[in-house]
Amino acid sequence: MNKLMHFIGKNIVALTNKNLEILKIIPYSFYSIIRDIRIKRKSFSRTLSREIFYSGVSSVPMVMSLGLFIGFITVFLFPFDKINFGITNIYGSLYSIIILQYFAPVMTSLIVIIRSTIYITVQITQMKIGGEIDTIKVLGIDPIQYLGSVRVLAGVIVVPILTIYFLFGSFFSGMLSANILYNVPFLEYILQIKDTIDSKGVVTCFLKTIISGIIIFKVAIYYGLSAEKDRTMIISKTIRAITVSIVLILAFNFIATFIVYL
Repeated sequence: MNKLMHFIGKNIVALTNKNLEILKIIPYSFYSIIRDIRIKRKSFSRTLSREIFYSGVSSVPMVMSLGLFIGFITVFLFPFDKINFGITNIYGSLYSIIILQYFAPVMTSLIVIIRSTIYITVQITQMKIGGEIDTIKVLGIDPIQYLGSVRVLAGVIVVPILTIYFLFGSFFSGMLSANILYNVPFLEYILQIKDTIDSKGVVTCFLKTIISGIIIFKVAIYYGLSAEKDRTMIISKTIRAITVSIVLILAFNFIATFIVYL
């Protein structure tokens, strides 16, 4: 029993230390972003545009499809025309609390993790194995600044924008499903959502997405740079980056939602 407790405690401490190391480089990244924009505007803009296109624009169809599905399934699974649990504006409450506050930021972040974490971690790990990171250091360039600043800014931009697409898809799908399944007029559905959504919920949602964007890209960069010069590191570091990102995103969104509605 003591060995088991020691093993669990050791792993919890190790995971906490890794997360703290990731958090330590966040302030430096923002400093690097500001310096990069000021010193090399054109190259920074090109790189940023490329990252936004790969992580954001190309993910729009997937995000919209998932939003349409979530909007439909949340209405389909509950016969609100027969059971409303005593809640007024049931469709608006469902959208503003469940979709806006949890599903939208979480699902959008998971899609970005699938697309971007794999790409970034593999790319940086290969650079580490191939000695390119060491070359960058020899040239006096900080690898976090060179490889991370643009990507972090891309994450801050991409995740909130993709969340808007998710919210729009789930809104349209939920409205259509409620009308077809339960004969809820479009106008009534829209008014219910209008009456239940407030500025606090919207601000909280987008603060979550901004922080989630930072977490996702920071984790990928951290695990890529921490790889050793071994080809087996590509798979293991990528799996770890994906796992840690998912755990951190789920935990962060759950805690944030709990605090907001405490």
